[in-house]
Amino acid sequence: MSIENKKLISLFDSLIPLVALVTLLYINVSIYWDSSLNGSNQFILIIGSSIAFFFGIKNKVKAETIFNTISNNFKSISTPIIILLLVGGGIALSKAFTSSGLADWIGTFSFYFDGLNIFLLMLIFVTLIIFLTELNSNTATIATFTPILIAFSLAININPLFIAIPSTIAASCAFMLPVATPPNAVIFGSGKISIKNMIKAGFILNIIGVFLVTSISYLLIKYLWGYEIHSIPNFFMN
Repeated sequence: MSIENKKLISLFDSLIPLVALVTLLYINVSIYWDSSLNGSNQFILIIGSSIAFFFGIKNKVKAETIFNTISNNFKSISTPIIILLLVGGGIALSKAFTSSGLADWIGTFSFYFDGLNIFLLMLIFVTLIIFLTELNSNTATIATFTPILIAFSLAININPLFIAIPSTIAASCAFMLPVATPPNAVIFGSGKISIKNMIKAGFILNIIGVFLVTSISYLLIKYLWGYEIHSIPNFFMN
């Protein structure tokens, strides 16, 4: 059917299903509050979709056309849903690190690093955070690990700024997976780049980022801001 021969649905018929859905959801939530999530909201959604289907048939839209449109819409939103699940999963994983005690357990290994060169230490932690952020959201990773890195630094008498600052910057320099940073998710959401290509290009950028973040952070903290490696600022001691 050509575009010219397609019947346009009136604005009234288009809005009725939407108004009915919003109204029913409002009434349902007003009555059941949080309990509405247990199933009644889903029932309302079924009613709303049934009303939309009725008005489609009323306007002589074929059932096959309706189902094909629904199918195409599901395909168009599949990538954003996957991204949402990845980001949500990353935040949940970060929370699990804390609640399970894994993050604190990692912090107990500080004595193994005592005496190492500060630049090497920075390099290690920047690398760790960059690749760990590939699996978590950057915000969740830093929220989880910054307190651990500070405690870790204090335990081996290292100024925490030399570890915390580059690690925080590093959390925004992961480029391999969509969940790593919001820009990655936006690029993947375009559908024009595959996970395989992101990993290949992102791995190289990650390695470059490790050395750039470490080097620039070291120069800024030590020479521009004038902090000493083994001098702990007072604000960390309170």
